[in-house]
Amino acid sequence: MPHNLAALQNDWQTALLHPDGQSTGLTPQTAARFELYQRNVMLSLTEVLIETFPVTMMLVSEESFRQLVAPFIRSHPPRQPVLSAYGADFPSFIAAHPVINQVPYLADVARLEWQRVATYHAVQSASLSLAEFAQNLNEGRTTLAPQPHVQLWQGQYNTVAIWRAHQSEVPDLSHINPAPAGYAALLYRHESHAVIDPLSDDERLFWLTLLDGHDYAEAMADAPNMLNNLPAFQMRLADWFANNLFTNEDKNYD
Repeated sequence: MPHNLAALQNDWQTALLHPDGQSTGLTPQTAARFELYQRNVMLSLTEVLIETFPVTMMLVSEESFRQLVAPFIRSHPPRQPVLSAYGADFPSFIAAHPVINQVPYLADVARLEWQRVATYHAVQSASLSLAEFAQNLNEGRTTLAPQPHVQLWQGQYNTVAIWRAHQSEVPDLSHINPAPAGYAALLYRHESHAVIDPLSDDERLFWLTLLDGHDYAEAMADAPNMLNNLPAFQMRLADWFANNLFTNEDKNYD
């Protein structure tokens, strides 16, 4: 049996996450209990991933999803005691898995679902109002910092449409172009739910610049076509402020 805590913990983790694993030093009686605990750990982590990635599961069937998550759980055990934080590496795992050859947009969907969960659990800072921002601009201050819960999703496929179609009991994908083209969406928390807001390419560039820590002037410079339809952009900006997507604190968040 390992003689230090770290080795003991590693031994137990390895045994728990592998079907033939068994911690050393167990009696036959405790080994039976350990096997029960082992099954419960795998079942619990599988259920966490099912809850976090429901559309991802629907795209491949529940049986296939359970087969997909088993090796993921073994190779990516939880690193934090909070299970809502588990699954961040799952989209990358899917992208490197042969299943991507059958459902090319599966990793994009999983990444959207993960970012949606992360957005929901992120913190909220004090908000900057549109009037306060206008006053800042009048005074020559162009800082515009997104809230910590605001995230930019970017992908090859029309994943937002695919995700939305699966919010119905009978998903209809017939109207969705399956070809890769490049898409983006803004994710943010509003009241008690996470919002997925599709973006135009210039809106994507605008938010990409802000989320990289640059100011409003730089964001507008990186999305020059916004000025070609200024009334539409002003309406979008007002809507983003109305949803409290900017903070009046002086720093940006990753």
